[in-house]
Amino acid sequence: MLQPELITYMYYNNIINHCHATSQSVRTYDNVTYPYTMDHSCWTLISSDCYEHPSFAVFIKKTEKAPVGMMAFIGDQRVEFVPIEQNKVHIKINDQEFDLRDNGFLFW
Repeated sequence: MLQPELITYMYYNNIINHCHATSQSVRTYDNVTYPYTMDHSCWTLISSDCYEHPSFAVFIKKTEKAPVGMMAFIGDQRVEFVPIEQNKVHIKINDQEFDLRDNGFLFW
């Protein structure tokens, strides 16, 4: 089972990489940053695999309470993160709702 410490180790030793998106820029997996203006509130695809039957897809959108909300499809799971306040995120996993506060953990 993957542990958070292992993922951190792999990231800082360039074994895995990530993309990063905000309401003002997008950083790609190959470490290129592009300016981006999110002037709409529609879901925008920022990452997915390119297989015939994709195993994941990640979308972002502008929200009223915070710059960015996120929705991910991982296998047959739908996970939606919507910031409610500065330190509070509303999470929906397959239509089941949770609230996550700063320093909170969520396992499913």
